[in-house]
Amino acid sequence: NYRTVSTASNVQVRAPINKKSLDGWKNYKVMLEPAMKILNKDNFVKEKFRFIKNNIFNKAVQFHDSDNVDKAKELYQLCLNNSYNHIDFFLRYGGILFENSEYILSLNIYKEGIKIYPESADLLTNISIVYLMIGEFLEAKKYIEDSLYINPNSAHNNSVYACILKGLNQLSKAKIYSEKSILIDPKNSK
Repeated sequence: NYRTVSTASNVQVRAPINKKSLDGWKNYKVMLEPAMKILNKDNFVKEKFRFIKNNIFNKAVQFHDSDNVDKAKELYQLCLNNSYNHIDFFLRYGGILFENSEYILSLNIYKEGIKIYPESADLLTNISIVYLMIGEFLEAKKYIEDSLYINPNSAHNNSVYACILKGLNQLSKAKIYSEKSILIDPKNSK
């Protein structure tokens, strides 16, 4: 800064930053304690809220695993409304919607997840499967190719790619990926 300083602090402006008062706040620690408690209380509330969201998600998983789909969906939606964004949430909520043929809702959940976890091969694969189910083969191909870039040795992903290629009538290429899938995991020979 080339501005002229013509006050008594002219010498101070040109001096290096004084670091000897960095711990000066400690002289006022007792007086600052009420403010620190408020700040810590705010953190406590945030932690408590995170704990509650985790418990809601865990309860949704229990309902999901015991086939109480309606209750699981209700709790997953509550998680979504409260910005719960663990990757398992997106995979499970999208999955339960997919299982109930709610493909567009499932797609929306998976796409919300991919905004936060762009390198998730599982989310990318699930998005491609939804597109496959609704007949959007080119979109399905785009997402499965991204997933295969991240995880090229997934038998499941190679199998999904083969199905998409069949839908696009690219039969010779589909055969290659189907065979690769079986080579990776012979149980994939269905």
